[in-house]
Order: sequence, then structure tokens, then C-alpha cells
Amino acid sequence: MPLRMHNGCQPTRADYCALQTVLQCCLTCCLTVCGNIPKWMLYGCYCNALTPHRCVIFVDNRQMHRIITSVGCHGARPCWAGGKNMRSCWLFVLVSVLAFAGCGRKKSKAKVVQFEITTSGLPNVSVGAPYQVQLEARGGRKPYSNWRIVAGQLPPQLSINPNSGEISGCPTAEGRYSFTVAVDDSSSPAQTVQKDLSVRVKVATWTVMVYINGDNNLEEAGITDINEMEESGGSTSDVNIVVQFDRHPDYDTSNGDWTTCKRFYVMGDSTSSIASEELADVGEVDMCAQTTLEDFLKWAMGRFKAQHYALVLWNHGMTWRYYSYDETNNTDLEWEAVCDAIQDALQSTGLQRLDLLGFDMCLVGCVETLAAFCDVAAVLVMSAETEPGFGWDYKASLGYLRSNPAASGSDFARCIVNDYAAACQQNGSERASLIALDTADAAQFLSNLESVAQHLHNNISSVGMDLGCARYYADTFSDTQSSDDTAVDLADLLYVLYNITSDTTLQANISLALQSLTNMVIESYCSSWHQFAGGLSIFFPKEFLTYSTYSLLYEGTQFASQHSWDDMLLAYYAYAILWTPDIEITNLQASGTTATPSNPVQITADLTGNGIVDASCLLMRQRGSKLYLYMYLPIRETQTLPNGKQIGKWHTSTAWSLTWNWDAKSILIGDGVTATFVAHDVVSGLGYVAYGRLSIDGGATWLDCEAYFDASGDLSSLQIYILGFSVALTPLPGDLFQPLQMYVDILIGGVYAEYGASMAADSLFMGQGQVAPGTFLCGFYAEDLFGSDDMEWTYITVP
Repeated sequence: MPLRMHNGCQPTRADYCALQTVLQCCLTCCLTVCGNIPKWMLYGCYCNALTPHRCVIFVDNRQMHRIITSVGCHGARPCWAGGKNMRSCWLFVLVSVLAFAGCGRKKSKAKVVQFEITTSGLPNVSVGAPYQVQLEARGGRKPYSNWRIVAGQLPPQLSINPNSGEISGCPTAEGRYSFTVAVDDSSSPAQTVQKDLSVRVKVATWTVMVYINGDNNLEEAGITDINEMEESGGSTSDVNIVVQFDRHPDYDTSNGDWTTCKRFYVMGDSTSSIASEELADVGEVDMCAQTTLEDFLKWAMGRFKAQHYALVLWNHGMTWRYYSYDETNNTDLEWEAVCDAIQDALQSTGLQRLDLLGFDMCLVGCVETLAAFCDVAAVLVMSAETEPGFGWDYKASLGYLRSNPAASGSDFARCIVNDYAAACQQNGSERASLIALDTADAAQFLSNLESVAQHLHNNISSVGMDLGCARYYADTFSDTQSSDDTAVDLADLLYVLYNITSDTTLQANISLALQSLTNMVIESYCSSWHQFAGGLSIFFPKEFLTYSTYSLLYEGTQFASQHSWDDMLLAYYAYAILWTPDIEITNLQASGTTATPSNPVQITADLTGNGIVDASCLLMRQRGSKLYLYMYLPIRETQTLPNGKQIGKWHTSTAWSLTWNWDAKSILIGDGVTATFVAHDVVSGLGYVAYGRLSIDGGATWLDCEAYFDASGDLSSLQIYILGFSVALTPLPGDLFQPLQMYVDILIGGVYAEYGASMAADSLFMGQGQVAPGTFLCGFYAEDLFGSDDMEWTYITVP
């Protein structure tokens, strides 16, 4: 075998011994030296043209140990003996390379994996956010150890785990931090590799703070909404989502059934359990205490620095009266405590206003809330109506903000309203509203509204009836938790008043107020039940007795203390109290004493008086001492306003003639098998609503229920009431409905209610049907603006 040194020297016997050792190692591993010596170790290689199977390789003898190691021959010990010319290099001529490869068959070559750190870059993180990144390496001998920073530095409060290579913590200062990380493998001696990396700690674009008071019967709903936030994808380096959630001991037992108050950094997750990172357990707290809210805000705004801040208050609401209820502590969160907590938190962080303040709760979307918080938030989002149980759509709205972190507060608010509207429509919620307001124009709006209030106050004797009519016809919002009809839609009230008054100065003031209100509205949603509403209510009880119940509290609101709306209300109630009622139904006559479908009876009467707002046909059936109310059918005397809304026009005259042809039929509710009368109302533009109760478990338990029917009598929706809140429900086969029936006991006095026979809830319909034979009271009922009324009837027999 010819062997030559690349420096021209002749090899010694020791050189051949060393070559033999290496070849034996290679053969043992079924590998060729050529196939395993890294290219960076080769000084040169040539093949004889006549004998291509011969290969000459020049190898630096200082790398021999690495060559042997790289081919897996760790037991071989190369012979370093030889002449002084061998100190610089060895020359190997490998004969019959193809034979080593398996008699001409080409063998696959084992790939050598270089020891290196493979993490190519690190994700950004926002100030204060939890950070957890695993560094990765490959090659060398595992396990790896002694991960460390050898140059530069990590962001403050981040550290590297020397055993795992995980970088974790919550960075506290923004900036780009560059550093060199090193790690050792398990070779002997250990190899070390390094990698230059950097991480950017940035101030987030948004920090969304959600204050969830689940220390009441909404505990389960709070967990559901946190799950929705997680389903949105959770926080990013641009959007922090932080939650404070206080639980109740009884209502829900999921997620470990903890009952204290915890803080979470919301992370993406699709399970039904809370998977977000728990940052703190602050123990049992009173979520309605100013200090609790203030501590949360200072912590969140101080730790999770951002360009924009949004606060969502989540719980029960009751117009301007309270904005949360803590059942464990039996406390309410009132407007002043909320405002002071926000102001103190803003002052401590050097901020002027929140970019968005949202109220995911019922009924607080009112002028009084606007006046209280317009100075601490650029945008307000709130509902004047009771909210359905599912509340806001956090998955959709936070998903939008994650995808559009550069969105403004107005953009975010518009998205919240539209997502909520879509959820309500999808779930069939007939009564719902949500409004987003830009408070930059709030001062002008409140000033214009003040002009309206002052003019009404100063001219109540001439415009009192106009105001009363507008209040009567204006849309109102449910107050199911206390049954007080106090929240009137402001836009609808002013619009009706504008169209029925002849006071041009009042009209001019109203026009300015409505225009400035429109200027504030970013987005507004009102369901079909409130088709003419604007979505912002104002305190206007129908009667003084109700007003007096809340007058002391109301006078303490920001709005009442700085504006004269409450003074105007007192002037209006004084006008109403001094009102001399003169409503009267006279000259009642009937064309006969019996009625059948083929031979109806005609009943007529005269109606006179000022401020008349309602006249109806009245049908009652006498059974012993009980007079059952069968039908209360409004007599249509309407006028249509420019926006399409129909209102009564009874107030436009002091004398009317009433006529009713009764054909022995009444409005009935049935299921195709059973039909009976039911307490109901006629809903303008919608159809009918019947009252009763519903059971979904075969009659074991019952829930108060309203059944809505369209103008043709087909069932359009069912609303059940759970803990005072309406929930839309689609009836299924087997569900039962019992109609509510009202009656007057003429012996002991008073109005009473009882339930009729059970019906199939999924087959309900409403329409007119013939009544059973008996004695009926047929006549008219009318009332004026201030609750004075008159009723006259005659007895008619159905044979």
C-alpha cells in the first residue's frame, strides 16, 4: 500500500501502526473514514484516475482525536509515535474504499449533528406580563446543563433556569435587552456553545381590566365570561387582559371551589376551566368597597403599563342606584365610590382618564351615569335595559382587540356594542340595549339638557300636559328587580315632546339637546322591543310617590346636584297633584242584552275630560263574587310621528264618542287542545304578550313567564324570569305553560290572580275565540295622564 506524507517525508513504521488502528475502528463501525471525517478537517483529497477506488486524504494530526471520536471509535488510541515530520500531519491512503462500502453498494452516511443552541429568537413581552420561554439546543451529548448568561443581561425580573434553560419571570422595565447565553453538554471534557439573543420588553398598547364581582348569584356567569376571554386567545404583548374575580361559597363549585378573590392574567385556552395564570390570591374582600376597586386599579395600571386602559365593571346594576352587589358583605357599590376609586388610581399613575369604562350589568345606561363618569373616561359603554344572562361577547370583542391592537377606544367600544347586538339577535333576546358614548361632547349635551329642564320648570303650567303626554308615550326600560317604572328613554321622551308641544322655545332647546346627544353616540343597539329608543335613560318616575321613595338618594347624584332635572320633576309632580281630574264616561248604552257571533251587541258611550291618554273596551266575566278580566282591548285613536312611531291622540281633544260591537268573542290563548282567557297586553307594533308561568320539568317547578305573539297570533318568543332577570327560551315538547288569570272579588275587594290549566308550551297561539255561555260585563275604561280613571259597563248574556 503506497503511503506518502503531504510534506514529502517518508512514513515510518509507527505511522502505519496508527493508520491500522484507525482503519480497524472504522471497519468495526461499518463506516469509512472518508464518510465520517468532517470536511473542515480535510486539507486535501485526490483520487487516482486509473484507480478511482483509491483515495488519498490529508489530515491534521492535531484533530486526530476528534476524528476518531466523531466516527464513534472512542476506545481507539491513535499512535502518536513517528518522526518529527509527523508532528504536523498524517497521510492516509485508504485502499478499496468501495469494498469498505459493501462491495460496490453505496452506504448511507451517518450525519453528525453539531452541538449548538437552536433558539433563533425570543418573543416580545409587555411590561409586567408573565413570561416563559424554553431555550433549545441540539447535538453534543445530552443532558445539557449550566445554562447561563455570559454577557449582557436579561430584563429586570427575568431569570434563566440553569438546569432547564427556561427564561421566566415578569419584566418590570421596557427596552431591548441583548445578552449571550451559554450551555454545556455532558461530554468529557464538556463542550460549551453560546448564542447571542435579545428580547424586547414593550409597553402594551392596551391593558383591559375586568372587575368581576362573582360574590353573588352571578358566580357561574363570571366563570363563563373568563372562559370566553380565554377563548379569544388571551393576552398578547400588545394587549394585556387582567381580571379580579371574587367568588361566593355556594353558587358554583367548579375550578376547585375556591371562595376568595383572585387576580388572573388571561391566557388563551379552549377548555371550560379557568386556565389563565393566577397572579395573586388577595383573600376574601368586599368587592363593593372603594378601597378594593382602587387597589385593583393601582395594581393593574402600575404593573401592566400600556398606552390605553379599559376598565369593565361586571355584576348586577340598578340604574344610578348601584353598580355592584356583594352578597357575602351585603354591600352595594355606589357611583361616588367608583368615581373616587378611578380618580385616585389615575392620579397615582399620572393619567388623566381611562380610555374606556364599560358596565357589563343591567340598567345603568342612564344620563346620571354619564354625568358621574364623563370626566374619568373618554368612552362609556353601558346598557339601559336588563342584560340577558350571557352578557357581553368577550370572545368576539377581545378577539377583535387582539387582532387590532391599534384600535382606538371608540373602535373598541363600537365592536363591543355590535358583538353584543349579534349575540342578542342570535339568542332571541327581545329586550336588550347597549350604547357607546364619546364623553368629549358630554359637557355640551348636559348644558343643552339643562336648558330643556329649566324651560320646563319655569313654564310647567303651560307645558305640563305636553310633558305628561310625552312621559306616557315614551319608551321605558325594565326594572324587574324592584318593579319601579323609573327609567325613561331620553331620546324618545324628547322626540315625542318636540312633536306634540306648540312651545317653539321648548322645541328649539330640545333640538339642541337631541343633536348634542347624537354627537356623543359612537354606536347604539336597541332590540325590536325598543325600536324607537335611543338607548340612554333618565330618571322620571311616573308618579310622585315613587319619586319620593328615591328622592334623597337621587338628589345626591352628580347629575342632580349640578343640574335642575330634579327641580323640574318636583314642579311637574306639583302640577300633577294640583290637577283637577274631569275624566268621565257617560251615556253608556247597549243595543241589546245578549250577544252571539252572528248577532253582536253594540255598546256606545261618551268620553270627556282633559289629558286623556287611554280608552279601552273592557270585558269581564262574572263567576259568583269574582269578576274575571277577559279582555282589555285598547281603542285605536293614534297619530304617527315623523319617525314612524304611533302614539295616542286622545290628549288632542276633550270630547270623544266610543263604540264597540261585541260578537261574544275574546282574546284567548290555546295549544290546539285547550283554550282559555289570559292576562295580556297589546304591544304596539309587535302583537300581544300573555302572562303566566312555565315548567320545563313536567310541573315540578315553575318560573314566571311572558309569552310573546306576533300580530297574527303565532308564538314568537318566551321570556322566563330567573332571579329577576329575563332569559329567552325556546319551548320544547313536554314544556308546560299555565296562563295567568286576573279577577276582582266584589265581596272582599282587591285584585287577585290565579293560574289556569296547563298547556303545551311549544304549541301556544293567541287569537280571538268564542267565549263560553255566561254573564259578562261589557263596557269602557279610560284614564288620564295622572292616573285618574273612569269605568262604565252593562251586563250582556251569552246564551
